[in-house]
Amino acid sequence: MSDLSLLPAPIAEQVRQAGQTVMVPADTPVFHMGDECSAFIMVLRGQVRVQQLSEAGRELILYRIHAGESCVITTACLLSSEPYPVEAITEEETMAAFLPRAAFEVAFAANPAFRQSVFATYGQRMAQMMGLLAELAFERLETRLARHLLDHAGDGNRVNLTQARLAAELGAAREAVNRRLSAWQKQGLVHLGRGHIELCDKPGLAALTRPAM
Repeated sequence: MSDLSLLPAPIAEQVRQAGQTVMVPADTPVFHMGDECSAFIMVLRGQVRVQQLSEAGRELILYRIHAGESCVITTACLLSSEPYPVEAITEEETMAAFLPRAAFEVAFAANPAFRQSVFATYGQRMAQMMGLLAELAFERLETRLARHLLDHAGDGNRVNLTQARLAAELGAAREAVNRRLSAWQKQGLVHLGRGHIELCDKPGLAALTRPAM
């Protein structure tokens, strides 16, 4: 269990005593909407996507769990005894640590260091969630889309995302994203390919992320 070194020491110790590590194949559900929360989950290797589905089947990607991170909604469900309001899916082969609910509850009640570690990771994730909500509420789609493309491209000029996936990550209607990208292609900002987007004018896109004067 050498990968447990990625976890806060109090959590790693509890997993060694009462938990297990599991390799989960890519594109495999970790939990479904409506499931009872049966374990505290930490990712040791790989990546998990946490998303919500509307009644119409539209996806909103809330966040991703990377190595060394926990799932804030799992923590909330364990503490509240509520079922999962979202689903989680591995995006690549993933190793995860599972601490059964009963062991989590005992450690949370009796071990201050464990409790502090759980709240620390929970607080970090909640701050990220609040940032996402602020973006959805107060920023224009144009601003969020331009920033998202630039973040994904990094030092390169290619974003390997379909327009459907891009819309899900932004919590936007696919049609709205398609319209904006098509307009940008006519302006020479991007070039749309099958399953990818080429950024042709990164300074121009960066200008769209800045507040209007």
